[in-house]
Order: sequence, then structure tokens, then C-alpha cells
Amino acid sequence: MDDGKTLFAAANARATPFDQNGKQAVKAYVYICGDHRWVQCLEKGETGTGDGFVLRKPGTPQWIPDNDPRVTQVRQPSVPTAETPTPDLPSSN
Repeated sequence: MDDGKTLFAAANARATPFDQNGKQAVKAYVYICGDHRWVQCLEKGETGTGDGFVLRKPGTPQWIPDNDPRVTQVRQPSVPTAETPTPDLPSSN
């Protein structure tokens, strides 16, 4: 995993993590604010349980369960400017 440095569009319903060209892939939440584009957090299904998921900010080692109150801080966009960030969603074309 490369902390969201390599991005590609995949089916939203695809369970994560999954193998992509020999490497583990997870869901990345990407935002745009002005000229800035960044990965706010990464998400993957909890291994072995098949239920729930975990999240973490890129560059941090700890995955946080989706039912942990700290998840709100992980999901909240860290805006580099006073502008409002918007999700950068893949086109449906």
C-alpha cells in the first residue's frame, strides 16, 4: 500500500482490500479545494470479520474501526485554504 499515492477508479461496490496489479488496494477518499487535491483517508474492510471497516489517514500506521469516535477526525477534510472542499469522484463515462 502506498498511502494513496497511486489512484485509479474502481467499482464502488468492490470489497476492499483487493489485489491490483500484485499490490493491496483500498478505497481512498480524495478531495479537491482550489488547486489542491489530496487523499483525506483510506478505508478497507476489517480482515476476517466480513463486517465493518477501518480507516486511517495517509502516513499514519493505525487503522481505526468505523465505530470508534476518532473516525470523525479521520474523515473530516483538512482544508489547506478557506475554500470548501469537494469530493473528487471518478466520472461515470
